[in-house]
Amino acid sequence: MEHHRGRVIDLSAFVSGGQEVRISTLADKEAAGEPDVANSFAEPDRVSPVESTARGATPRLEYRFPPLSLTVFELQVAQRTN
Repeated sequence: MEHHRGRVIDLSAFVSGGQEVRISTLADKEAAGEPDVANSFAEPDRVSPVESTARGATPRLEYRFPPLSLTVFELQVAQRTN
């Protein structure tokens, strides 16, 4: 059973909105909730990265994190002028 945790990520310190965000998530494809899961010869891709993108009208992004995963957000940072 998957229990993704939804969170709002506030990127307003870095972007003004409408920005594409590349998301890389390393997680167990079976979402079994086993903290010591690993790839093996029988299941060489059980833990693997999934790439996606998101674009929002505002600098706030809602993302559902898979359990026991590592997620990286990549975005072009806006240069601020004072």
